[in-house]
Amino acid sequence: MLVIISFFLFALTTSFAKSISVRIHPFESVFLQSAFATLILLPYALKEGIRGLIPQNKGWHLLRDVTGCLAFACSFYATLSIPITDAMLLYSANALWIPVILWGIFRQKIPFKLLICIVLGFMGVMLILKPASSLFAVGSLWGVASGFFMAIAMLSLRILAQREPHHRVIFYVCLVSALLAGLSLPFVWVTPNLYEMSFILANSLFMVMTQIFLTMAYKLSPASRLSPFSYTIVISAGLIDWLVWNVLPNPMSITGAVLVVGAAITSISLKTDKQLT
Repeated sequence: MLVIISFFLFALTTSFAKSISVRIHPFESVFLQSAFATLILLPYALKEGIRGLIPQNKGWHLLRDVTGCLAFACSFYATLSIPITDAMLLYSANALWIPVILWGIFRQKIPFKLLICIVLGFMGVMLILKPASSLFAVGSLWGVASGFFMAIAMLSLRILAQREPHHRVIFYVCLVSALLAGLSLPFVWVTPNLYEMSFILANSLFMVMTQIFLTMAYKLSPASRLSPFSYTIVISAGLIDWLVWNVLPNPMSITGAVLVVGAAITSISLKTDKQLT
């Protein structure tokens, strides 16, 4: 339930960012959302004093936080031109990227059954991209990039979770995202009005709740049992697209969704601890 709530809130956050994207640039949305989330988390992060904020694994923190920020920004960009459901599907394809990254960097062999899942999953991605009309559409490519960066962030988080306390990991995700997105402010800043600020503040609260709920969930149950539930984000995004944006998925996107979700869940069930170290 905690995982389902967390990913519903993330889908809602993406919808809110899309709602104000007419004037507010995605990088400004990420900055304001992350900055307010950092302030909300500060008392929680300081529960062990200033010493409790000193990271012991700076390199892994930097990799996880930078790629996590890029994943969020890319997913926000994607929703500007493609339905939220398609953007969340491409974001959720990170489970298919993980074994590919492990093979490319660490030369870990990909079992034949897992390779079949990856091929089927990326066939689903191609159907969502609709190659005949939008293979090179900017929104689709941003969606693919969000899944790739999130895969790296998840691999880094797997290592950090074993070496760093959760409050430190969550705090630096928000802080580094705010700092990175803040670099773009001289080029994209627009002062939000009260309507836009209400969405940004809601997104900040949702971001904090998402991180805390996920942390609680992974304390209560193994990742292998929880990962399949992350794909409920597709249902949440589909409902939001239908109720808010009056967009229904076409048959090609539905077929692609079945392939992506099915292949990703199967690939998760095939992975062993040895393959993920």
